[in-house]
Amino acid sequence: MRLPVILSVYAATFPLVSLVAPKGTVPLLILATVAGAVATWLERRRLRWPGRGLLAVLALFLAWALASAAWSLDPALSLRDGARIGATLLTGIVFLAIAGSLATDERTRVLKWLTIGIVAIMALLAAEYLLGYPLLHLIYLVMGHSETKPLLAGQIMPPRYNRGVTALALAVWPALALMARGSEGKSGARRAAPWLLFTAAAIALVLSNSAAGVVALAIGGAMWGLSRIAPKAGRALVIVVPVVVLIGAPFAAREMRDAGLQHDHWLFNSAQHRVEIWGFTADIIAGRPLQGWGLGASRSISELKPKSETTGRPLMLLHPHNAALQILLELGAVGGALALAAVLLVARDINRAPARIRPYLQALFAGVLVVASVSFGLWQAHWLVTIFGVAALARLTLPASGGAAQQRQTAQAPGEGLGG
Repeated sequence: MRLPVILSVYAATFPLVSLVAPKGTVPLLILATVAGAVATWLERRRLRWPGRGLLAVLALFLAWALASAAWSLDPALSLRDGARIGATLLTGIVFLAIAGSLATDERTRVLKWLTIGIVAIMALLAAEYLLGYPLLHLIYLVMGHSETKPLLAGQIMPPRYNRGVTALALAVWPALALMARGSEGKSGARRAAPWLLFTAAAIALVLSNSAAGVVALAIGGAMWGLSRIAPKAGRALVIVVPVVVLIGAPFAAREMRDAGLQHDHWLFNSAQHRVEIWGFTADIIAGRPLQGWGLGASRSISELKPKSETTGRPLMLLHPHNAALQILLELGAVGGALALAAVLLVARDINRAPARIRPYLQALFAGVLVVASVSFGLWQAHWLVTIFGVAALARLTLPASGGAAQQRQTAQAPGEGLGG
């Protein structure tokens, strides 16, 4: 099977797998990476690796994470998590390199299939809603449940689809970049197509219970608009915001907790709970600010079942639901500095992208930061492969040097952005 076909299959199925079986994105990425690596070697002989600086920083970060087993609350857990994270990082980096080896026309073809996949799940969600969620009933039947879980108050979409629509808030940006490029100089429906896709994604997210997805798309949209109106401000924000988020997270967490936001009824229940978790995490970070408590310490602390004295809610649920706090808790300031360096290298490459593509990449960057700040555990495999998956798809929005024939024959060239 040829490389463009392999990546087209991945792009078309990624939205559907994310929606109906989020953990299935892990084997999907592994299969696409293995098949893509073989096809790339047979057809082109070279992978276009991300930049050496990013690879070096990620290697140092992984080495520090493994070294943390020496002072970890659970050394065996740290080593197991480190090995799993290392395997995921390696797979994601190879997948990025595979995507970078495509020629410009091949990249366009793959992104068209991504757009088709996104539109398909929009149609699926509409059909599910109108017909009473027959597919969801089938999924629960296969899983051994007699009926679907009930909807929450004020919720239209079942919780089962939350993770999938969150991924949609990220994957939509490479598709929008392609559609916007194709609508340049056009009029009528062709010009309105990107707006229609964004609106459909927004409706799907609003109807869901994924507050993280809604905020991610909203912040991404705001970043896109700012980058179009004031490009210099957009470039500055993708550099400044990660620094502020990492350094300020523990202080902001304590301030919110001390201000009593965990008791404010204008916040929904899960937001109140996060305020408690974040405040507790900030207190734990202060105990070992430099080296942290070891990789996987969040889970070790969660197993001790600490609870709030005022609300009785758990003060740790496997992870802090905030990537910055989780890194600082487990790997300390050293791990935080290495993680920040990696993020800033990606931000630098995004800022070097062509001006017409840059706002879409900056919007995706902002969306990933939002989801990482309020939702998944940083080391959850499905979340890591989602980041690498959308990063590879975003890399396809950048023009390659030369046509398909030249791409197959050329040696490794300088990077193209997104860690390249």
